[in-house]
Amino acid sequence: MAATKILASISRYPLLRKHSTSIGSILSLAAGAAKEAADQLGLFPSAGASARDAVADLLGVLVAAMALSLGKMLLRPRIDSEHNRRVLPV
Repeated sequence: MAATKILASISRYPLLRKHSTSIGSILSLAAGAAKEAADQLGLFPSAGASARDAVADLLGVLVAAMALSLGKMLLRPRIDSEHNRRVLPV
């Protein structure tokens, strides 16, 4: 997820930059679903598709998205509004 988020966030297109976390999440979930489908079809040596793996994929994407959102919120520069700015007497 991090790689797709980074690629989307450095894009020249504002829509991709704005929604980079969502794009990364969707692509990561799609990759996990494709892997589970390949497991079920027998393309990989495994016991088949697993509900536990699908839930783990979903939880991993949710935790990563929450961490990215929290980091973005904490690192965002704070802008003082006109009402919160103190004026010193001269």
